[in-house]
Amino acid sequence: MKKNFNKALFFIIDLFNKEKITYFVFGSLSLKIRGLRKIANDIDIFIFYKDLRKIDNVLSKIKEVTFNSKDYKSDTGGRFDFQLFGTEIDIMAFKKGSYDKLALSVLEDYRLRETIIYKKNKVIVVKLGMLLKMYRYIYLLRGNKKYLKKIRFLEKLTK
Repeated sequence: MKKNFNKALFFIIDLFNKEKITYFVFGSLSLKIRGLRKIANDIDIFIFYKDLRKIDNVLSKIKEVTFNSKDYKSDTGGRFDFQLFGTEIDIMAFKKGSYDKLALSVLEDYRLRETIIYKKNKVIVVKLGMLLKMYRYIYLLRGNKKYLKKIRFLEKLTK
C-alpha cells in the first residue's frame, strides 16, 4: 500500500475529535508541522490511559488498520503500534503515577499544548519547550547523550 501520511494523520485526528479523546502529537511530526523538520517517519500520539480501550475498539473495526502490536501494560500504561494508509502510527498512554510524568502533564494541562493549522487542518501538538524537555528525558534515560548539545541549542533559541 502506498504511504499516505497526511490522510492517516487527519483520519486519526478526526477520530479522536469524534470520540472526544484528549491527545497531542509529539516527536518528529510535531517538528515537521512547525516547519523545523522536512520529514517525519511516523505519527506519535499520546492519549490518556482511560481512552486506550475505547480507541482500540474503534480502530479494530476499521479495515484499513493493521495492528503491529497492542500492549496494555497494567503497571505503567499501554501502547498501540499500527499501520493506517501505509503510515506507521504509535499511540501511547500512561497511567497516573507512571514514570512518564512529562507526557501526563501535557495531557492534563492544556497550556502545555497548542493547536497548529497544518494543511488546513487543526492539529494539537506539544509546545516546543515541553517537547525539548521530553527529548532530553528520553535521551538521558537511554544514555544517548550525543543529542543533548542540539537540545540545549534549541532550548536557547526558544527562550
